Amino acid sequence: MQQILFAGKDIDLQVPDIILKNLSISTCTKISRIKESLLSRTNEKFWVIPYSYFDNIAQRRGIMFCPYCLTADGDSPYFRKSWRSAGTFYCYSHDCFLLDRCPKCKTPVIPGKIKLNKQEKHVGISIAQCYNCSYSLKKAKSKNKIDLTAKVRRPKYISQAAQLQIEVDKVLRLPNDREELYKILTFLQSRGKVCVDFKIAVYKKLGFIYQEHKPLKNLPLHKRYYFLKAALWVYKMKPEQVTTFLQKQAVN
Repeated sequence: MQQILFAGKDIDLQVPDIILKNLSISTCTKISRIKESLLSRTNEKFWVIPYSYFDNIAQRRGIMFCPYCLTADGDSPYFRKSWRSAGTFYCYSHDCFLLDRCPKCKTPVIPGKIKLNKQEKHVGISIAQCYNCSYSLKKAKSKNKIDLTAKVRRPKYISQAAQLQIEVDKVLRLPNDREELYKILTFLQSRGKVCVDFKIAVYKKLGFIYQEHKPLKNLPLHKRYYFLKAALWVYKMKPEQVTTFLQKQAVN
């Protein structure tokens, strides 16, 4: 009955006390320790990527993952807490972009829906698999994965992506900086006509133009990457640099 009542909810954000109690008993873990791992402790809900059980597949956002991390976990794979953050898109350990969909059927990755699809009857069930087609996420390949043992020069865009992730992580660690980056992102994605020339100039400078007005957490991974890149670039600018930038772009 508990499973039926809780179906379709994000257990990382909404956990009834009875679920916490049962989880504590079955894992011999203190409830206080379990609560520390929940995303509900995060005050900045703007950064938590939501996922839905019942939306149209094309509109859903699944949990991001690194297939190489899941493989390295062996028989006990787990999804990292950072993979639910809209500010995360890159895996330092394996030098590659994260994925958020099954490479075989393109369905969003939602581990909590595996049992809802009655796959508990299957043999060899694992959290590291697609709930829709049972494809092992460990077999997925990131197109940007680099052979770290090969003596070749790393592609430029991989180095830029890694550096961007490092810089974003530094900002997100500090509440005031995190709030400031949030405001910049909101501004860049707003529909308003205020400073529209500046927004266009920023996108032109960075080599892309996206007309997206959805919150960052609801965007696909590749669009989040570009918006974070733009927001961080603006975040680093000083007032006098903004003026100089506009003058160079011939924007009034």
